[in-house]
Amino acid sequence: MRGLSSVGHRLSSSITLHRYIAPAVPTTDPIFEEIAGLLHWYDDADAPSCFDGYLRRSGPADALHLVYNALLEIGQRSDKAVTETLIRLSLQEGITTVDDVHHISVPIWSGARPRILTPTVHLALALQSIRVLVAAQALSLLPAAVSFLLELPLISNTAFRHVLKQIASLPAGSDTRNQLLTNLLRTATTRRYCLDRWTYSTMLFGKDLDSKLVHTIRRHMEVMKVNHRDGDYPRVLRALALSGDPNGAAKVLSHVRQSRRARTIRQRRGVIALGSRPSPSPRPNNQGITIDNVMFLRSFTDARELRHYVHHLSGHRRSKGSDNTRYLDARGWRTYLDQLGSLPTVPGKELVGLFLKLETQIVPVKVDVKMYTSVIASLIEKKDWGLAWNFWERLRLRCVMESDQTARVKQKSQRKWRLDKVALTAGVRLLCRYKQDFSKAFAMVHALASIEENTTIYGSRTPADTALINQLLEEFATGRRTEAVFPIWQEMSRQYEVQRDNETLVTLLRAAAYGSVGGETEVKPRGMDGFASSVADRFQRLVFASRRWRRVAREGAGQSDALFGQRVTALLEAAPAPREDVLWDGMIAWQRARLVFLEVILGNWPGLSTVRAPAYSPGSIIGNPRNTKSTSWSQPRHAQLLVKPITSTYPNHIEFLDESDPHTIPPPPSTSLYPQIVPTDKTFRTYIQLLGEHSLQGQIPLTLAWMRSLAIRPSKNTLATALAYFREVTDDLNPPLMGAYGRGEGKGEYARLTDWVHDWMGTLHGAEELVPDGDAVVRAWMKARKKRESADKWDATLQQWGSRN
Repeated sequence: MRGLSSVGHRLSSSITLHRYIAPAVPTTDPIFEEIAGLLHWYDDADAPSCFDGYLRRSGPADALHLVYNALLEIGQRSDKAVTETLIRLSLQEGITTVDDVHHISVPIWSGARPRILTPTVHLALALQSIRVLVAAQALSLLPAAVSFLLELPLISNTAFRHVLKQIASLPAGSDTRNQLLTNLLRTATTRRYCLDRWTYSTMLFGKDLDSKLVHTIRRHMEVMKVNHRDGDYPRVLRALALSGDPNGAAKVLSHVRQSRRARTIRQRRGVIALGSRPSPSPRPNNQGITIDNVMFLRSFTDARELRHYVHHLSGHRRSKGSDNTRYLDARGWRTYLDQLGSLPTVPGKELVGLFLKLETQIVPVKVDVKMYTSVIASLIEKKDWGLAWNFWERLRLRCVMESDQTARVKQKSQRKWRLDKVALTAGVRLLCRYKQDFSKAFAMVHALASIEENTTIYGSRTPADTALINQLLEEFATGRRTEAVFPIWQEMSRQYEVQRDNETLVTLLRAAAYGSVGGETEVKPRGMDGFASSVADRFQRLVFASRRWRRVAREGAGQSDALFGQRVTALLEAAPAPREDVLWDGMIAWQRARLVFLEVILGNWPGLSTVRAPAYSPGSIIGNPRNTKSTSWSQPRHAQLLVKPITSTYPNHIEFLDESDPHTIPPPPSTSLYPQIVPTDKTFRTYIQLLGEHSLQGQIPLTLAWMRSLAIRPSKNTLATALAYFREVTDDLNPPLMGAYGRGEGKGEYARLTDWVHDWMGTLHGAEELVPDGDAVVRAWMKARKKRESADKWDATLQQWGSRN
């Protein structure tokens, strides 16, 4: 090891780590003594290898954090070559989890720790952090990491391509992925980075591509004079066709045809040495249509033109007098069924007739589970429940028959007729909406997708995805079986090995908004905002304890130890519970859902706990004194929101004390519990409905301030809903619905909030039309009132049904 003298100059043998870290941290920790011994007995060429071995033996994040601080102190006074090598090793071995990124990287991104190291070390820090965040799908931290990377002066082409590929590997339907790729491509254009075809191909990978991102990638490729790979054109065609850009899809298809024709001509005219031409392989009489033409089917919006194009493709002959025809394969017919079923003018009977022709093998194609699922999903969208249910029973029977026939054959043939996650999603919708059999829908998903069930009648376990579990929760929330929503939320990652996303959080909040009560839900008198919620908080545990005692006495103490599937099935097989009896994890349902939302928001962005509300209601102004009457706003940087405020302790989970004011925002949790969830406008609108329906309208201005801090563009519906609910508890005697937006006009908190909303929309490009007028506020309030009345009628129906039984 002593031969590696190129690392840097020798450190003096008398220099130890105690000398440099004494002013910053105590030297009694054994970790410093061990590293000090390493640096004392070995020269600077040996130190990196020894330090690498030490890091492999000890991996606590807190110890590595202290080591990193010590190395920073060395970097201020010692040789930078040795220090950078040691820090690179510490980054590679120390940043392996999201918590490590919080401890080491976030203080540097936010400016809380000075950037005293060289850009090379900072680049290594950014690359390692992005690699860890992408692996964990921590979307809440990725914007800050990418922003820090783009601030660095020197980034090599290799490093930039690596970051692009890492971000492109995220789920294709994520808004965060599209925004980060757009920013990176804009930077690549400005700095003239050279990207290869494989990098562009990675960015075009995925089924749910955004058309704007596709156009951005293609423009960048034209500027850089990079041609597409042949495998990229089907993805481009699919993205343009599904996004409603048939002209762009037609241009891409024409370009593909011209390029292939030119390539064929070049191959025929090329000079080939004698004996090097391979013998022509026998061609089958029938060949499948190319995938480019298949993807182009999705751009048709007229049923007549679609039928004509498919007829032209399936009857096309390669040359006159030849029997070598082309036909649509299974993927082509499935795409044709999908697109034909998406057109509202096509009746369901036409789809059924076409599928029966395919099943009787009039054309050379074999049907599969995906083709069945395509027809069932189209019939569900057309509200043809009877035909959809008949096809679902037909699919289940076919799967059972095929599994019995292929039990002694290859496992690959058995997997062909197994219900996949898309088929299960369609089955869940039918069982819940058409048959109203919620327990059977859950039992089917749990039996096929749970890791506790090793084998099923269809074979081995079917891997689930987040979309399937979200659809199950959505049906429970729509069918007012909200008592089963939160248990699945708690156990979905362990039972089905899927992560919660933003849609899961929206469903949880929506189920709790109108599916539970905690005190009154009527319009409260002005000045009493939060009173009913405070009373509910004080007596919540007492009520839960008494109800739990009665339930245990009735069901038996062993019921609580039952398996997850049995417990949820028992909840769904029982009669629907009134809203006041819906408890989640020992709390009233809407209060537990609010805690989950705060754990997401304050856990991912702890700096939001220091954001002040632009307006206050009489109930929420207690404990929140106003410092200024101005509506001025200072937009914080995204990295600053990741830094925790200075407090004494951080709880593992956010909890409300019984004596606390419900308007008091608790401190953020110690760790980010849901780093993969990035809320959107829909998430905040559902949370505002939750606050408005449960006497916490005073928290709505603070919620809007959180949206503005996170740079989330609100919709007109969200702003109208927020203003409609906040007007119920304003201290204005007779506030106008929207009033005059002039600065300083009007009095009271409602006028102050409207001024602040107008100032917010003025800072966004083209957002002036998002400001709601008085009619929009009235419509939002009437819509909320109808939902409130519908929930009350549901409770009355349950009470009448319970009294009869």
